[in-house]
Amino acid sequence: MQIMETNSKILHYVPNPTRKIHGHKNMKTARIASIYSIFVGIAMLGLWVMLLSTNQVPELASEPYRIIAHILAEIATAVLLLIGGYGLLKKQTWGMKAFLFSQGALFYTLIASPGYYIQFGAVPIAAMFIILLVITLIFLGQAILRPNEFELNGK
Repeated sequence: MQIMETNSKILHYVPNPTRKIHGHKNMKTARIASIYSIFVGIAMLGLWVMLLSTNQVPELASEPYRIIAHILAEIATAVLLLIGGYGLLKKQTWGMKAFLFSQGALFYTLIASPGYYIQFGAVPIAAMFIILLVITLIFLGQAILRPNEFELNGK
């Protein structure tokens, strides 16, 4: 922190643009959020690879157009999560915007998915989606309401 004296003899705080915040809570929050984003993106891709490769998507026979569109939307969400997480983690200028966009896509997915699993009696899987929804809402809330929590200086 620098204190600067002006002609009017009033002291003003001038932020130091070269100050690094390594180890600071802000950096930890952004780092955890970016790792979460990357982890969920990889998990989504892995889940669909597993389900498709083991023929566990019966909707391919009964309603192929709807499920293909759904799978493509989930793949797009997963790719956005990887891009947003990477951008935030690597302190890219576009990282925060990509992160927010990807979390919005994930938010939609996490609202839509539990109902499918509850309908078939897979309550533990639905509960997992609800837990992920709560985590996603926490990160979105922090990013929107307290954007300084996601400042990653030092690029």
